[in-house]
Amino acid sequence: MKKLSFQLLTVLFLLFSFAACSDDSVTGVDNGDTNGNGNGEEETITTIDDETTELSGEMRGTLRAGQTYTMVGDVIIPAGEEIVAEEGVTVIAADR
Repeated sequence: MKKLSFQLLTVLFLLFSFAACSDDSVTGVDNGDTNGNGNGEEETITTIDDETTELSGEMRGTLRAGQTYTMVGDVIIPAGEEIVAEEGVTVIAADR
């Protein structure tokens, strides 16, 4: 179990090592044709902030040191966005 947890955290750290910071909690982004549907629909990207505890959907931001986050669904990092995991972050993958 300990080996599996270490491997999961290693994979998550590598996944989240490409990231950026932002102060906004939720931001609508008009991507035009970049979302592939050709109709210019607005996509919602959740920015990880100090109030964030659950991870799911399209996200960007920084996972803060000493905080615990729970992955409750697929985490998607849109093109041009990033998620940074500071040292000391705990990420728990919830059973589905």
